[in-house]
Amino acid sequence: MSDTCWFEMVVDREDVRKVNEVMFNTKDNLYWNEVIEDENDNTLTLISDEANYGYYNELKRLTEAKINFYGKHDSGSGYEAARFACFDGKYRGVATINDEPAALVGRDGISEASVKNIWEYYAIYDLVIAIFRDAI
Repeated sequence: MSDTCWFEMVVDREDVRKVNEVMFNTKDNLYWNEVIEDENDNTLTLISDEANYGYYNELKRLTEAKINFYGKHDSGSGYEAARFACFDGKYRGVATINDEPAALVGRDGISEASVKNIWEYYAIYDLVIAIFRDAI
């Protein structure tokens, strides 16, 4: 049984073969519905219409391989839409509402842990953006 969602990830163009190997055990772009080249930097945007469980396990493997990336996915059965980023083996994913990171709110107010997670996500995201821009 599986659950799929829409998924988008940005990677360094030079890492795309390694991304495919780590995620899917292939060097080809077989699992991507669309691959978009960004002419302003050295990145590729990889899009899938059927990411199994938001590629949760695959993102863990990319993180362990210390591949830099960022992206987002829609919600699925039992998990919310999210944004994610990884820099040098440090990964953060955050739940989103209307494509923006959202803090969890309970009876006692806003969860401090979820706010901290959002700040950590943005710190990692900013590092990835900076190295992608510097690679031009």
